[in-house]
Amino acid sequence: LTRRDDGPQHTTSSDSRTLHHPRCSLPPSNVASRSQEARSSILLCRFPPTTALSPPTTSTGAARTRARATSRPPPRETVAPEGLLATLKGHAGPITGASFSPDGSLFITTSVDRTMRVTHMETLRSSSVQTVRVNLPLDNASACAFTADGHFAALALENSHQIALYDMSPLASHRAPVQASSFPAPHREPFKHLVCTERFLAAASDETTVIRVYSPQGTCLANLETAQVRLFDLAASPDGRYLAAGSWLSDVKIFESRLAKDRVTIEGFPVTMYLKGHPTAVYSVSFSAASQRMATIGKDDTLRVWRIADRELAGKHWTEPEQLRLYSVNPTGCPAPSLPPRVCLSPDGLRVAAAFGSNITLYDTRAETATPFATYPESGPVTHLLWSPDGHMLASWTDGGRAVRFWKADL
Repeated sequence: LTRRDDGPQHTTSSDSRTLHHPRCSLPPSNVASRSQEARSSILLCRFPPTTALSPPTTSTGAARTRARATSRPPPRETVAPEGLLATLKGHAGPITGASFSPDGSLFITTSVDRTMRVTHMETLRSSSVQTVRVNLPLDNASACAFTADGHFAALALENSHQIALYDMSPLASHRAPVQASSFPAPHREPFKHLVCTERFLAAASDETTVIRVYSPQGTCLANLETAQVRLFDLAASPDGRYLAAGSWLSDVKIFESRLAKDRVTIEGFPVTMYLKGHPTAVYSVSFSAASQRMATIGKDDTLRVWRIADRELAGKHWTEPEQLRLYSVNPTGCPAPSLPPRVCLSPDGLRVAAAFGSNITLYDTRAETATPFATYPESGPVTHLLWSPDGHMLASWTDGGRAVRFWKADL
């Protein structure tokens, strides 16, 4: 049916007819006449049969995906920074600690995901990295370190307030390390710093000023009160002779483990010397492998290298350590980073690495100029630096990061 003009629309009831015009309201008499005219203007037309129209074609999900993929620009190729040797991943949460074994064959990491991962360094740069995962039931480690002999890994457990020692010997038979022993280590705040030497284990947290020292068997040897407002870092010489901490005050106190006549028992930890040079807080400290040099970095954005081995008795007083080098880690005057800078001295004491924000710079302490021989960019603010025992690579990780990066550290 086809209507020549737009006629009125009407509805019919059983007893009367009512016409509703869309544009105006007409009297009943006019409505009836107009309705009659509308009926006379309707024509019946016959149309030829037509074929049924097919429904519109719609692309399938795969076709739409291909269309979107072709419309997108190709992904950019990520180029590894120059000097990056490898990136170690695997943790499901931020990394809390890491440590090299004394011989450099193993590397352990701990995380808030309640696991410890042990990596065989010989496979680090291969296509299949060999890593062993160790679950920490109902606890997580806030810090970790290898013992001096490399047979155990010490973990500071946050929830149980203990220091646990994990035996590494099962790795020789392709089994996971097991917990060999543990001893209580009470603390108000989680231990963020843990160091192990031939003579003792030392632990400290950021929010306190006390350094807790334990024997390898778990006996508490001393609670060293630094009286320095707050601790930022803790370091010990590998031979266990010296212990130092970076704190809110400008002077670095160096404790010495004084041995008894039997050369085994530790009598005490007196303060034997101070490192004086920074005008403000000292954020990070580090020892060389032979305990002959130290490196410090402070709030004044300066990196200082010290000689501490040439101390001799002059009457009843020790001679002061000698400052060998002074570097500015912020020569352009950039704003202070969100996290304190870090420093790490190479095992031979001839190179030093500094992290200021997300930049890592390496210096040669034998050079006459203060120009770094390498600069590496990290993905975020660096929280820790570790030098490998052989001195060929430097490990770093960032705040909240889940991966450890290894950088070339050779001259």
